[in-house]
Amino acid sequence: MTNTEKLIFAFMVIPVGFCFTMMESDLDIALAEEFQYCSDVELWKTFEMTDGSSQYGHPDFKGIYESVCMPKYSMTDL
Repeated sequence: MTNTEKLIFAFMVIPVGFCFTMMESDLDIALAEEFQYCSDVELWKTFEMTDGSSQYGHPDFKGIYESVCMPKYSMTDL
């Protein structure tokens, strides 16, 4: 491998490697989305009005609040 080929290879590999190290992992993104969902449902439950509506958050439309959010996050986390 000549020096020119090594240089071209380095210019190809280094930016790709840098991009991989700077990207958020799928797990981090999924956990952030889950936390946001749980926070929004908790807001909905906190500010729910007598007619079942709220201007904050959203209802538990996925049906996972009791099984996922309650055991994983405490009220202080949300």
